[in-house]
Amino acid sequence: MTSSPPTVNVSEILQQAGFEFMEDGLIHIPDNFQRIKIDVGLSLDAPNAISWLKSDPHLLVLGFEANPKCIESVRETILQLSVGDELTKRLWLFPIALGAKTQTREFFETVNPGWSSFYRPRKYDILGSYSIPVAALSDVLDLLKFPSSIKRIDHIKTDCQGGDLDVIRGAVRDLNRIAVVTSESESTQYSSAPNSESDMRRFLESFGFVQHNPRSIVRRFIGNLILNSPIHNMVALLIRTIRERTGSKLLTTNAWAGDSINVEDPTFINSSYSRLVEDGVITAFQKG
Repeated sequence: MTSSPPTVNVSEILQQAGFEFMEDGLIHIPDNFQRIKIDVGLSLDAPNAISWLKSDPHLLVLGFEANPKCIESVRETILQLSVGDELTKRLWLFPIALGAKTQTREFFETVNPGWSSFYRPRKYDILGSYSIPVAALSDVLDLLKFPSSIKRIDHIKTDCQGGDLDVIRGAVRDLNRIAVVTSESESTQYSSAPNSESDMRRFLESFGFVQHNPRSIVRRFIGNLILNSPIHNMVALLIRTIRERTGSKLLTTNAWAGDSINVEDPTFINSSYSRLVEDGVITAFQKG
């Protein structure tokens, strides 16, 4: 008689990590935040999440990392920054792996922590393997109470060493409110990883997403400079105001920013939010 796998209690894991649950059984997101983005796979120093936070003082980043070495490194990185205290409040660290469903899975830890994966590496040196709890992203989001002012998740970026499509599958109940998805397409360095770009495209297209077609390298470079600067939101607001008052369709934020999206990995836009992306209300950029 085979024993059943241990049950994963997501609430208990988050409580142990220091998250406070209110009387309604949920973790309340303060209403001073205006936007939310999700970074899955923070690696050693969370370059992407920290870049997002520095460019938007009203942003909350939900950061997910499974490897304890990476979690500790991220915490040290934040505290070393001159604005560490402020960033700490806006980067919520979830020390749990994400996957297609809530369960336990075998995890392969590699010499370089950033290459660890649920899929056996083909060439990276393995330190060992062990079972760890995994949560579906939608199961985690069900435990969060969003402020009434936040109706969507602007951007989710995954870098999960072959497990990116698993993460997106685990967010299926929330794909309708996710505007932009950026995922590493890695299906060759890990055994049996169903994670090719075409796999990702087929899945997301079935939920109304369209793959982003990046512009020229020069325009992407210029766009990245502007999207990372504090003037972006001010200019975007000015342009939207002019368009609303004049009815002009000639002015767009893309005309000056190059792209509201500036990424290296395959990226998909939810058709329901394509106009907001075009106008620069929703931005998605990638670093690291």
